[in-house]
Amino acid sequence: DADLSVTGWQLMFLRSAQNAGFAVPSDTVDAAIGYVKRNFDSRRGTFRYKIDWRKPRINRGMAGVGILALALAGEHHSAEARAAADWLLANPYPGFNRYTFEDETYFYGVFHCSQAMYQLGGEYWAEYYPQLANTLLANQNADGSWDRERQPSETRFGKCYTTALCVLALSAPNQLLPVYQR
Repeated sequence: DADLSVTGWQLMFLRSAQNAGFAVPSDTVDAAIGYVKRNFDSRRGTFRYKIDWRKPRINRGMAGVGILALALAGEHHSAEARAAADWLLANPYPGFNRYTFEDETYFYGVFHCSQAMYQLGGEYWAEYYPQLANTLLANQNADGSWDRERQPSETRFGKCYTTALCVLALSAPNQLLPVYQR
């Protein structure tokens, strides 16, 4: 009963462990990469939340998770990552704290997409980041926070959650966290 979101976080953990000097079995990483790639929907050109052909559940957050997971596993410029990045550029968010796809959350997606596009770099980063930064900074509250997530399932996490994700999304070019360094 796996999903791409959890797999992406696990690959982030494994990459962090490897960066800290722990032995990470390559077959574990290879199996995770295989799972991520099986979640790529070639008809739509992006990643889906779960391998379930009856309900594809694609959204910007899953595109970002898929791209970032592959990058953290050493596959920065795979065909799947580039296709999903092209999909992201063709399907921008409709506005601050807005979403259009089922089960989509704005801030979770913004965080993953920023980190993902930074990993791809080049045109992807140059086209994606300035618009993201302008949107986030224009919507920052006077106290430095950002509003709560609009998605009903996420409102309980509050402004600390959304603010943390915005700060991490905006800080991608600073490479403050070693796990996100190219």
